[in-house]
Amino acid sequence: MDEEKTKAMVGKLLVDGFDPDGERLQGVAYLVELETYRRSGERLTELSFYRRDRGPYSPELTRVAKELQENDPEGSSGKGRTPPLSDEELRVLNALSRGFSQLSPEEILHEAKNTNPYLSTEEGASISFSSILTYADKEDALRSLFNRRGWEVATKKEEIGAGKPKIAVPRVR
Repeated sequence: MDEEKTKAMVGKLLVDGFDPDGERLQGVAYLVELETYRRSGERLTELSFYRRDRGPYSPELTRVAKELQENDPEGSSGKGRTPPLSDEELRVLNALSRGFSQLSPEEILHEAKNTNPYLSTEEGASISFSSILTYADKEDALRSLFNRRGWEVATKKEEIGAGKPKIAVPRVR
């Protein structure tokens, strides 16, 4: 497991007020993994999440969170250090941490439990992230669908007009 990235993610969530034993931490960490994979096609960490009735759960996440809290209860050891996360990984982590920090555990778990990977997993089984379409996969799937239906794919807004149906596909950057 990429322990440094895991510690960086968990440390950030702890500093932002997520309880190390809590369902909120589990839900947000799962959603960070999901969104990172969706954007880049790669997992942020190698944490294993399991489907439980209350929501996704990772025993490894709990272990790392408790270790970090015991070794650095103030969350200060990471301050001033460059985290081992890319700019994109940090953007996702910061956005989701900020966005979910004020929500209740029930609201966060509602979001986590309504994701395709969670819904397609049996109770107690490991959640596979392979069912997630990355943004690039979605664009390719849409292009393929449009081609099968005989529609033209417009890549610029100006190209959409009268005549044959044309669908604009946003470019992924």
